Amino acid sequence: MSFWWKVSSDGGYDYLRFYLNETEAVAGISGEVDWQQVTLSLPPGTNVLRWRYSKDSSVVRGADSAYVDEFALLQNPPVIALQPQGLLAVAGGMATFGVGLAPGGLEPVAYQWSWNGVALAAATNQSLTLSNVGRAAIGLYSVAVSNAAGGVVSSNAALHVAVPQQLQWPVRQPDGRFHLFFRDADGQVGPDLGRFEVHVATNLLRTNTVWTTNVGGLVFTNGLIRFEDAGSSGAGHRFYRVLER
Repeated sequence: MSFWWKVSSDGGYDYLRFYLNETEAVAGISGEVDWQQVTLSLPPGTNVLRWRYSKDSSVVRGADSAYVDEFALLQNPPVIALQPQGLLAVAGGMATFGVGLAPGGLEPVAYQWSWNGVALAAATNQSLTLSNVGRAAIGLYSVAVSNAAGGVVSSNAALHVAVPQQLQWPVRQPDGRFHLFFRDADGQVGPDLGRFEVHVATNLLRTNTVWTTNVGGLVFTNGLIRFEDAGSSGAGHRFYRVLER
C-alpha cells in the first residue's frame, strides 16, 4: 500500500501517525512536513489501517492540521521463492518439475511451462509431470508465472534421461585392436558423449572382477557410438560394459 501525507503542527508534540492493526504506530510525522509518500508492505489476510492526528492542549503552531491523500492498495506480482530443479530420469520413468511462490502475491495465479523456450500444450499447473520419458524429452524446462499485477519467468531446469544401451558385436581391427559399437536400446540417437563411460575387464569372476574405466575415445557416427579399445591389441579375454551418468 502507499499514501501521501503532510502535517503543520507543534513539532515534537503534535503528531500525525499511521497505525497498522491497532499496534504501535509504524510511522509518524510532526512539525512542518510537506507532502511525503509512504509505501508499506501489508501481511496476508485482513488488515485495519488507521491515521490519527493527536496534539496537546497547550500550544498551537502552524496550521495545526494533518493531511492524508492518494491512498492506493498496490497489487503484488508473483515472486518465485523456489526455482525448478534439474533432474536425471531413467527411460520409461517419470520426471516432475515444480515451482514455489513467495506469499503475498495477488490471486489467481496462472502457470505456463515451456521446453527449450517453446510453450507446452496443457502444461498450466504449478507442477509439470512427464511420463514415459525418453531421450527426446532431454532439454531445458521453465515456467512463466503471472497474475493481474504482472509476471515472472523461472530459471531453466535441465532434464537428462539415461537410456539403457544396446551393445553390438566388437569388431577386431587389422592391428588387433577392438572397436566396440553401441546405441540406445530404444533406437533413439544423438546422445551426449560426455555422459558415457566404457568399462573394460579381463574376466567376469564374481569376486575378483576389476573394471577399468575408459572415458575417452568415443565417436558418434551413423547412429552408433564407437569405442576404440587401445589396450586390446594382443590381449586375452576382454569384457565390456557401458554406463551413462
